[in-house]
Amino acid sequence: MNKKMNFKTLFTLAIVIITKVAFSQNSSIKGKVIDEKTGETLPGAVVLIQGTTTGSNTDLDGNFTIGNVAPGKYNLVCKLISYNTKNITEVIVKEGEPTILTISMGTASTELGVVEVTATISKETNSNLTMMQKNNASLSDGISSESIRRSPDKNTSDVLKRVSGASIQDNKFVIIRGLSDRYNTAMINGLPLPSTEPDRKAFSFDIFPSSMLDNMMIYKTANPDLPGDFAGGVIQINTKDIPDENFISFSAGAGYNSQSTFKEYQTYKGSKTDWLGYDKSERILPNGLPETEQYIQQISSPATRYETSKLFNSNWSIDTKKSSPLAQNYHLSFGENMKLFKNDFGIVGALTYNYSRKLQTINRQDFNPDKSQLFEFDDKSYKENILWGAMLNFAYKIGENNKISFKNMYSTNSEDAVIDRYGKNFENDQINHATSMQYTSNTLLSSQLMGDHLLTKTKIKNQMGC
Repeated sequence: MNKKMNFKTLFTLAIVIITKVAFSQNSSIKGKVIDEKTGETLPGAVVLIQGTTTGSNTDLDGNFTIGNVAPGKYNLVCKLISYNTKNITEVIVKEGEPTILTISMGTASTELGVVEVTATISKETNSNLTMMQKNNASLSDGISSESIRRSPDKNTSDVLKRVSGASIQDNKFVIIRGLSDRYNTAMINGLPLPSTEPDRKAFSFDIFPSSMLDNMMIYKTANPDLPGDFAGGVIQINTKDIPDENFISFSAGAGYNSQSTFKEYQTYKGSKTDWLGYDKSERILPNGLPETEQYIQQISSPATRYETSKLFNSNWSIDTKKSSPLAQNYHLSFGENMKLFKNDFGIVGALTYNYSRKLQTINRQDFNPDKSQLFEFDDKSYKENILWGAMLNFAYKIGENNKISFKNMYSTNSEDAVIDRYGKNFENDQINHATSMQYTSNTLLSSQLMGDHLLTKTKIKNQMGC
């Protein structure tokens, strides 16, 4: 009896283990169906594994998912009314890893019978963005999510280096066709981005981790749907909302500057939150400080200026440190795809932190019209830069034809500088040695609430946002 019970128990356990292993080996095929001329997503398309009834319909964003697919090589068939049937061959499904692809479909211009187009998976994936650029009314370049996924790039500025006609300055500012960053416009998910710099029109692209990008396009000529305040180009960034699969990644890096790293530098006592890029009320203007016009009138009175200076509760002493630390950068990103009330719910988030120090030496001279020299100063500018940002996107799909997204971004960019000046003022016959301290901090917060809706009868897709 015991032997029978043991055998039965072992047999049941073996069946459970075999079943679990068999199911755990299955994966899925996910992707998107788009129009090869316009790049628009195509809802309502049918994607099937050839020779079977296993398949899926695309939702309002043109996305589809074929689940519970065993590892192997498959051919797919994609069909949609008024479009030529598309066959995708050599789709390889790996164990425990979803296969992600993009299918482009061409419109059927004549009714001469069934038209089928066959393409291999590798060529089909890599040609979609090229086809979009070819048929775009505006001169454009871009990079697809497939190319981003295969690259080792950590943030958007690294990705931009791979786009033709674009280059990166200081590892964060984009230059298009040789024009500086102030001639360019940055957009995220169709909305313009404000400048991240306090003193000029520029956007720091290293705050966006590459894992957050769905795709990125650079438009170099005007279009009716683009802002008109650019001469170089428009950088359009589209971020993910519902990830194709769950992921989490962390990276850390360090940088060495031959001019400043491990060398002596000057600093001063600031705020305890300087490492986070903002001041904790240490540099705030004191109460009782006179208005600008009143202060100008007080300049002629040293005693009054002295009393005014005592209002500032600040330490003006300069500290000399022996060794400047290495530049550091950290990056954490994650994505979660889950079910909420039987509907798809996605969360995508990222956190980046960058710390760097640099030394700039500048020689300043000025002359009179008769070529006599006014002054000559040698400046040493010790700068500490803190840049960190966070992104958190939520998306909830209601059925197949409605989706609500809430996308958020926060970034802080600060620069703390100590300038040490030494030189001679020939006009006044003076030897000058002075120091100055300068602190700037810029914060950006962006939130977008968007709704995508597909009217099934008319096949009209409507997007609203604020």
